[in-house]
Amino acid sequence: MEIDADDCCLHGKLLYINDLVTYESDSVDGLRREFEAAVDDYLETCAELGQEPNKPFKGSFNVRIGPELHKSLAYKASELGINTNEAVIKAVSEFVQEAPSSSDLLNDVRDNLKRYVFEYQSQYLDISQAHSGSTIRRRESQPSRNYPSMKGTSFVIEVSSANGH
Repeated sequence: MEIDADDCCLHGKLLYINDLVTYESDSVDGLRREFEAAVDDYLETCAELGQEPNKPFKGSFNVRIGPELHKSLAYKASELGINTNEAVIKAVSEFVQEAPSSSDLLNDVRDNLKRYVFEYQSQYLDISQAHSGSTIRRRESQPSRNYPSMKGTSFVIEVSSANGH
């Protein structure tokens, strides 16, 4: 998944398939919906074409680790009474178990986007006296290079108290 700050767009592509399938949205929730729709569409298309959806994994691959690491691997495997293949399987299994899930990654992106919006609003918008339906004006300050220019832009936000009034 990638973020295009210029277009305010999130986009991604399906991995480990034989075809190029992309999806995009302007929100994390929308991106999740578009991802699911892209997967469903891809699976339907594959079924219609009689094509296997996933790129096959053989269960073996070449790893280039350099002679020193190879030597260390062989010595360590020997000490443990296993062969180098078993040592690599163990290392990869542990790595995969520790890797974050894609939903954890999406939640991190959602949190980062919320933090970005909050920081932007805090720095450039005067929301201290906002009332329901009021127009929020941009503060008169020079935007930092981390935030896009919003010169002349007004924002309308809904503000309500905890009791709904």
